[in-house]
Amino acid sequence: MHTDVDPADPPKLRRECLVLIRDGHGAVLMVKPKHTGGWHLPGGHAHEGEPSTAAAVRELKEQTGITRQLSDVLLVDDVPAADEPRSAAGISLVFDGGTLTGNTAVQLPARARDALRGVRWVMAHEVERYTFPPLSRRILTALSCADHGMHVPAYAQGRPAPA
Repeated sequence: MHTDVDPADPPKLRRECLVLIRDGHGAVLMVKPKHTGGWHLPGGHAHEGEPSTAAAVRELKEQTGITRQLSDVLLVDDVPAADEPRSAAGISLVFDGGTLTGNTAVQLPARARDALRGVRWVMAHEVERYTFPPLSRRILTALSCADHGMHVPAYAQGRPAPA
């Protein structure tokens, strides 16, 4: 039994579920939220009780209109709690969304315009110009993992996670 955790008041854990998608030229699909600076991978936080894969699929569809079956995680990144604005510690999961082939034009869905300013393809060597250092490191590491075939299947309670 873990004595360092109060079972009456367990810590809240944020699960950020992001999707790395590339086009045929190696560019990374990114979105620009209105509430934060910089560009981000498509994705967001899982709702209470929502599987991480389902959250990533939902957020990707809401933000880009793209529907993908996600089953592999490229990167698990610990995210410390922040004082300003106050937020719980969490993890950021980067799912492998594969490569879009053919016509790679992606448009911001009308329903996403309240939360996002735009969507664009960013070449890997330009990622650091478009986002802040922790996220650019996360994206570049996930790209390296994808390039080297380093991924793990997403599971929930010992079974392949539902998407």
